[in-house]
Amino acid sequence: MPYSFSYYKEELLQWFKSNIPKHLRILDVGPGVGTYADLLVNENYRIDAVEIFPPYIQKYGLIDKYDNVFIGDICTFDITDYDFIILGDVLEHIPKDDAIKLYSSFIEQGKEMLVAVPFEMEQGEHEGNIYETHHQIDLTPQVIRERYPELKSLKEINDYGYYYYLLNKAENLYVLYANSSYYDTVCQAVKSINNVTDTPVVVYLLNDNRKVPGAETVKWGYKGFDVKQTEYIDRNNSRVYNLLIQRPSIIKHALNNYGNKVAYIDSDTVVTPHIDKIFDYIPADSSHPYFTQGIYDYLFINGRGGVETREELHKSLEHPACELFGVDQSNRWKYHQTGYFVAVNSCMDFLDEWEWMCNHPKVITNPQLYAPYHEETIANVLLWKYNIQDGLPYMYINYTKSIDVSELPFNGEDQYLAEWTRLPRKEEELMALHGEKRVPFMKYTMDQFKKRILFLAPHLSTGGMPAFLLKRIQALKDHYNITVVEHRNFSNDFVVQKNKIKELVDNFYTLGEDKTELQSIISSERIDIVHIDEMSESLGDKELMDTLYCNCRSYKIVETCHNISFNPDVEKNYHPDAYAFCTPHHLTTFKGMKTSLKEVIEFPIEPIIYDDWSDKLEAQSTLGLDSNKKHVLNIGLWTKGKNQGEGLSLARKLPGVEFHFVGNQAGNFKDYWGPLMDTVPSNVTIWGERNDTSTFLQAADVFMFNSTWECNPLVIREAIGNGLPILARNLPQYEDMFT
Repeated sequence: MPYSFSYYKEELLQWFKSNIPKHLRILDVGPGVGTYADLLVNENYRIDAVEIFPPYIQKYGLIDKYDNVFIGDICTFDITDYDFIILGDVLEHIPKDDAIKLYSSFIEQGKEMLVAVPFEMEQGEHEGNIYETHHQIDLTPQVIRERYPELKSLKEINDYGYYYYLLNKAENLYVLYANSSYYDTVCQAVKSINNVTDTPVVVYLLNDNRKVPGAETVKWGYKGFDVKQTEYIDRNNSRVYNLLIQRPSIIKHALNNYGNKVAYIDSDTVVTPHIDKIFDYIPADSSHPYFTQGIYDYLFINGRGGVETREELHKSLEHPACELFGVDQSNRWKYHQTGYFVAVNSCMDFLDEWEWMCNHPKVITNPQLYAPYHEETIANVLLWKYNIQDGLPYMYINYTKSIDVSELPFNGEDQYLAEWTRLPRKEEELMALHGEKRVPFMKYTMDQFKKRILFLAPHLSTGGMPAFLLKRIQALKDHYNITVVEHRNFSNDFVVQKNKIKELVDNFYTLGEDKTELQSIISSERIDIVHIDEMSESLGDKELMDTLYCNCRSYKIVETCHNISFNPDVEKNYHPDAYAFCTPHHLTTFKGMKTSLKEVIEFPIEPIIYDDWSDKLEAQSTLGLDSNKKHVLNIGLWTKGKNQGEGLSLARKLPGVEFHFVGNQAGNFKDYWGPLMDTVPSNVTIWGERNDTSTFLQAADVFMFNSTWECNPLVIREAIGNGLPILARNLPQYEDMFT
């Protein structure tokens, strides 16, 4: 029937006003008597209709109700220009398979929708309209959920239901766009954003199928001539103009599909840690984007422009465009730049007009006259048309060389350092460094903005704690600047992990007698986080800890406990900002420490996939092992707690099996391991400390771990990753994590 159910219409109007922005283009499918037009048009929504049965158009006066009315079948109708589709009493008229295909195509195209259907209603042809027949008479709330799973229930009332699908948009979003020539540059720009914020990023790549790491990548169909990347934009090249005027169209698309508040960032940019402040300036209901203030208020090019007084505005670069569009330049005060700006949904009319002006036939024909600074010229003319003066403050600096931000002379006022190089007032107002397209220089600049972590280790003689620290550094080195400080050097022997750590980090220090050197390192390296890889009390250095934990510190402190003997209720005097526990057991033992964040970050179990049995044979051959025998492996420092003596006893009972002990025999534990060396069985090999434990794990048939005193042993986790059978005690502190 052409009449829609009247249920819930007032509430539905409020839902539209709360959830559907006025700028969206809405298509009402099968409008019938125009129920949804009657509901929405007075609220200034833009709404078209497509009707499959032509007599209804005249009978119900649809042309007067909708902006445009089309005759067509929604299953074949082009919905490209629409953002929101209304299927009010329509879905049940379409055969199930066709309806599912249609609905799925809406989802794939990123269209939002409202669906209203009657439940279990039979209906045939009506007044000669065969399209009134119901083909899905089995619709119920349960069937809707199964057949159209992305739809969410808005209201289900007895025999009728309203459902909706809205895109999951980010509250804040960064948008960049580039052609294929700028691919490497835009990848670095995105990486710079990912390094300092979790705010999502969308990159529009013109006619390019590649994906940009760290961003949602949209292939933007561009029909104009492309241009190759150059160090500077050629303002006299009309092809460049056609490329750059994609900007308003892309921002409109991003607002419709990906974000409620969108910040455009030039692709040749390295952002600073302050970039998220860009979202704070624009009101949620702003009618215009907030563009950043330009370096100069009057521009010149090719001998034109360069106004010196307001009496000479007729000489300005923008004068021809102002005349073309009937804009009074007396409204101009500030010039705004379009490399960085923020827009919200309520800016859509401004974006529409900006897009239209950029594509005006006279401007397209002669952009050098009407738009010498491309879309930026037109944006300023439009701002002056509506006497818009507000926007973003000056918030970027153009590259003059590889910039060291720590050396920039901020003094509380804007400064001109060179031609086209202006410095914002304060470091926290510098949100972007603009104009560098060379990847190595962008990387150099990015490194300045990584968080800086200092790992303070009690020592780095081979063992579980240094191995854990090594794995931490391997995981974090690409995302943070890392400094490692060793509190005390026990020995120059047994330093396998220390040597690997030195290879990975730029800054490595071992403290001498003067432990106050630590504060100098923290200051000079501008450290953000100090991570002590043990309990601070265990260092036995109260003076150092008192200084490190001073109330005036600017850095955060994290601690990790690597043993089970520490009693925090009795021994804990210093309270860090966070604990990064290496085992779940510490969540229990440290539960009384209520002032600090607590997270468990365990040593990872990383499955090792070998190609075939030949890999094992190759590892055995490398170590000189007899492949006809079984090989049992033990790894660990020789101590009473590690209990290698039990392993030697087991080896005596299994003379046909080869046993291998890998691990250092430190002098301070010789009272344990020394006597054991007098009676080593012939089927046992003592390998000492090795830097190729992965080869042993690959060559072994069984991993044996005799320890009676452990926290969360890394070697068990490595053995699990290698798929080895494991012989070990299930100690209480494991809390069955390995079973």
